[in-house]
Amino acid sequence: MHLEADGTLATLNELINSNALLSALLVTLFAAVVGWGISALRRRHQRSLNPRRFRAGLTVAVLLALVLGVAGGVALANRALTPAPTCAPGQIDFAGSTAFAPIMNEVATEYEQDCPEAQITIGAVGSAEGLSDLEHANKTPVVAMSDGLPQGLPGPQYVGQPVGVIIFAVVGNRESLPPNLFAPGFGGGMSAAQIAQVYEHAATAGNIFVPVGRLAGSGTRNEFTRDVLHGEYASAGPCPRPRGVCDEATTLDLLTYVNDTGHAIGYAEADALPFFPSVAAIPISVNGIGYEPTRRNTLHGDYSFYATEYLYTNGIPSGLEADVINFLTSRAVAAQLRDTSFVSCPDLSGSNLSGACSAG
Repeated sequence: MHLEADGTLATLNELINSNALLSALLVTLFAAVVGWGISALRRRHQRSLNPRRFRAGLTVAVLLALVLGVAGGVALANRALTPAPTCAPGQIDFAGSTAFAPIMNEVATEYEQDCPEAQITIGAVGSAEGLSDLEHANKTPVVAMSDGLPQGLPGPQYVGQPVGVIIFAVVGNRESLPPNLFAPGFGGGMSAAQIAQVYEHAATAGNIFVPVGRLAGSGTRNEFTRDVLHGEYASAGPCPRPRGVCDEATTLDLLTYVNDTGHAIGYAEADALPFFPSVAAIPISVNGIGYEPTRRNTLHGDYSFYATEYLYTNGIPSGLEADVINFLTSRAVAAQLRDTSFVSCPDLSGSNLSGACSAG
């Protein structure tokens, strides 16, 4: 979960989009105007009969101008970054990825607050099921949420749009597994080969592990096998199982199982981890260094367990579909989502992962 741009370029890009820069520019402008005014007044009143009173008034004027400059700059910057959707009435269902559903729910709630004539429903049913709902939609339009490119589309009329990347984590039961597995840095975490050993041959993995995964068709599972294992693993069936890899239907089901099961190890979107006290992210070790699933590590290219998030519609999106998607991918909403495991396309611009928003 670490997605970062090339050093200086990323920092500059973030600064340009921040309130601080706009505030600083306005303060500078105020200071320039005030400085010019003070200079003129000083020349005019340099022979004033009461220079002490003049200097006191001058000090108050400068302080007032600075306060107004800062306040005005912050207010203007906040107004510039406040999401302002182009409202469209109607009903729409977003169905699919259980990892992306909480992000989409947050965006939909804010859209509905500004646009009361819109009704948006979020269904966390899994990436494959979301595409099925799109195919069989009746009166209410469906937008399918897919973690990564699906293995197959139900027809050529369905259009996918990348909206950003979502960062995943390998997770484990911190109460029962060795502490070093959860430590970042040198010697911490698990390598991709060690994780693969757990999922392919758990009995010979060196420690006692109880591996859990997602059902076939899950976008999270597809990305885990591609980015971490670099190959498939066999499922033993629904959890619990005495041996092999058991399956859970959703992200929250998997995290609940890991939280309640000793020696459990799995994979999930990490934003929900704070709700599961016995679950922690396991850094993925590269060349002996464990990298945590953070935005910074991902953007720097040190962490590779992530997926491009696609939204699929029946034909080119229009009306409420288009307005909500445009709202999601706006810079204002991207700024609000920077404390989540989702990195919107505007924040990927200029980074090593900018291609994720032009693929497919």
